[in-house]
Amino acid sequence: MRIVKILNNNAVISRDTGGSAVVLMGTGIGFQRKPGESIRPAKNLQTFVLSDPEESATLIELLRSFPPEESEIVRESIAIIKEGLAKPPAPTIVLTLTDHLHQAITRVKNGEVLPNPLRPQIQSFYGPEFAIAKRVVNHIRTKHGIALPDEEIGYITLHIVNSENNRTTLQETVAVTSLVAEILALIKQFYDQPLDTDSDDYRRLIIHLQFFARRFIEQRDFTTTTVDISELVRTKFPEAYACATAIDAFLQQKKRRGIGEAEKGYLTIHIARLTTQPNH
Repeated sequence: MRIVKILNNNAVISRDTGGSAVVLMGTGIGFQRKPGESIRPAKNLQTFVLSDPEESATLIELLRSFPPEESEIVRESIAIIKEGLAKPPAPTIVLTLTDHLHQAITRVKNGEVLPNPLRPQIQSFYGPEFAIAKRVVNHIRTKHGIALPDEEIGYITLHIVNSENNRTTLQETVAVTSLVAEILALIKQFYDQPLDTDSDDYRRLIIHLQFFARRFIEQRDFTTTTVDISELVRTKFPEAYACATAIDAFLQQKKRRGIGEAEKGYLTIHIARLTTQPNH
């Protein structure tokens, strides 16, 4: 491949074998280089292809306007993320993370901290991604001397989670996290005791609530569930069913939309599994 345009010392534009524009990022890849020169293979070279022309143009503008050292931080951060995930993240993470890290670094320079009230929930709901984000923040602190606050671990976690669900926006991921946190708070309030967050049943509940919240936010129809088990669980788990009914009432009041009897039945089962342990 050959250089088409130099964005900064650590980022250039080239074209792949199909003629599509690609962004290449690597230490010094654009330093004292000229368009038309060939690109030498390098171990730290990363290639990013954004199929959406608007996203591609936005990324190019970001890399041109931000300091070169920031593109190197982005490249290193994405390398850490790729290493930690079982599957490669969506290509759009280079765009969202470039913009986010620039804003985060600017806040550090200005002595500002962006509060993250959802950080405990993010750590609980997305443990593996949170661990990867923590590695990213620690790397930036250690290698680049930029004292990113702990709040940024949560925000970077959401970018990672969003890159695993590349058909959703970051705002939707935040909304899912907030809704799951609200439902868990209702369950704790209903039973008037803490939940066993280390149990397998808690983890299963979290997974169910994440899928549930995404369907709810996307306004999918819950009435299409083929098997209605609400009558069975209402008799077998009356307290858990009452809790699920309270959640349904909360959603109808706050979100103007309920979940239906079938979904309430499945939610009842997960609540019952968690709250009928010997210590409850």
